[in-house]
Amino acid sequence: MKKFFYFRDQTAAGDDDDASASVMVPIDDITGIVSRNATQVNVHFKSQQTVSVGADGEVAQADQAALTITSDRNKFVTKALVEAMNNGPHHEGITVVADDQLSTYLVPEITAVTLTMNAAAK
Repeated sequence: MKKFFYFRDQTAAGDDDDASASVMVPIDDITGIVSRNATQVNVHFKSQQTVSVGADGEVAQADQAALTITSDRNKFVTKALVEAMNNGPHHEGITVVADDQLSTYLVPEITAVTLTMNAAAK
């Protein structure tokens, strides 16, 4: 069974109306988890859309979910993400990591999320 992480950074249902408002990412597309500072952990993943540019063909794209976390809980949050990625065979397949509309988070140390979709990879 394929597993997915779900992220939504909109607080109003009416604003959840495009690809940059909410996303369900196959965990196989996650390319890294990076601690940015004491209150932020970023989950990087392959773009869910492909962009073509002229005769050169496709341009690599990268998406990310920037998780706002309780100060200095980076290792704990990163461990929780990896544990969720490795959930056993009786898992339903979808893990809500951060949903700002419903204030639902994988662990209480995650307090918000900001999605950046289709930014040029660096």
